[in-house]
Amino acid sequence: MKRVILIDDNLIDQTILTKLFSHYGVKLETANDGEEGIKLTKQIIPALILLDIKMPVMDGFEALVYFKADIILQNIPIVMLSADLISKEVENLLLVNAVGLLKKPVFPKDIKALLEKYKILEVK
Repeated sequence: MKRVILIDDNLIDQTILTKLFSHYGVKLETANDGEEGIKLTKQIIPALILLDIKMPVMDGFEALVYFKADIILQNIPIVMLSADLISKEVENLLLVNAVGLLKKPVFPKDIKALLEKYKILEVK
């Protein structure tokens, strides 16, 4: 079974997204900050990472740089998450290393599209 990691310090978002992924039969693993997320990613090598931008300890920008510099982890697709407005310049900078940017709140159709795009969910 392919797994997805959510790196986000917001427990409400973790709960909602875990239920959404479960609805599609996908196991969502969670981490509360970038450092914890890197450790978890090294353990399970997921098919996809959802990475929040604002977090304590290590934020999403720092974690993204780490993932892209790591020879083993650099090819895992990463979708950035943000509840804040992001300038076009910052969005373009993020998309150099990430495959997408989702605005919170995330909707079921967004999750389904991601799962289909990265072949985690088979299209029926």
